[in-house]
Amino acid sequence: MVELLVVIAVIAIVATIAIPNMSNIVGSVNKTRDQRNAQSLAALASAARSAGHPGWPTKADAISALVAGVAVTNTVDSSLVIQFRMDTISPADQAKASAYLSSDGSSLVYTPAGGQPTN
Repeated sequence: MVELLVVIAVIAIVATIAIPNMSNIVGSVNKTRDQRNAQSLAALASAARSAGHPGWPTKADAISALVAGVAVTNTVDSSLVIQFRMDTISPADQAKASAYLSSDGSSLVYTPAGGQPTN
């Protein structure tokens, strides 16, 4: 009976240590996911701009357009249309990724800490 109580006490101690660490890990994973979504949106916006898209006036416009899909017609060969789309991101994840993005007036810039843009 005493051995059972010791085992239960050890399990309780391990659980006390592990549970807070698990919540930290989940928070870290969520933050990383949001940053990766922001990086993907910024890269997609940059690619669309490089392909000839005129850009977007606000961050919200850019995110909405990229999720819905942007078609850019090649300036040299008008039969070539390039599609830029990130439709795998939910509206909730769009809002979370938005915290890591800023707008330069025509495109998206990834800001890892939600501060000034970095290269």
